[in-house]
Order: sequence, then structure tokens, then C-alpha cells
Amino acid sequence: MVRRLRLDPPRRRGRPYVYSWPVMLACFVVMVNYRLTGFRSLHRFLKNHLGIAQACGLPPDRFPTDRTFSRRFQKLDGILMQATAQLLRRLASRRILRWALTVIDGTALVA
Repeated sequence: MVRRLRLDPPRRRGRPYVYSWPVMLACFVVMVNYRLTGFRSLHRFLKNHLGIAQACGLPPDRFPTDRTFSRRFQKLDGILMQATAQLLRRLASRRILRWALTVIDGTALVA
């Protein structure tokens, strides 16, 4: 579901990203779901669970380093807000989610 979202990354100069934003967002979901506390533990977890890594969209022989996770998750605020808005709209349009029961906290995510 995460990889189907159309995310507009912030414009930036320099070298293009190796891993797309939907891939990084899927890794973030894995980190939250499995209650991993650090970027090194996320890196090790993905290396040891190749099926989950491939489901996130990572190639079988390459994994982001813990430093890459740290840098990219610091910029995840805007992307996460876009993804959340798109996901809520899709769930509401399919009548899976009722707006009357939804409350959104506006505080920013701190990686």
C-alpha cells in the first residue's frame, strides 16, 4: 500500500537518492511495527529478514546503512504528512474509515 502512494519529494540539489521515498517510508513502517529502537537495529533486522526487506522494495543485495536511515528519516516529516493524507483519503473513499471518528494530531515527527 505504501509503495502505491504518489509522494512528491522536496526539491533539492546534489546527488539523486538511491532509495526512493516510498521505500524509506516502508522501512519506517517496519521500524515502528517491530518496535526497533535504532537505525542500526533496523539495518540488522532488514539484513536478517530478506523477505521483509524485499517487501519494502529493497534490492536483495543492497541495504541502506544506519547513517542513510538517520539522514533520510530526519527529512521524513513532509513525506509522512503527504502519505498520511493520501492514505486517509483512500480509506475514507472506500468507506473503511469514517471521518467522524478520526482525530489527527498536528505535531511534527522528530526522527
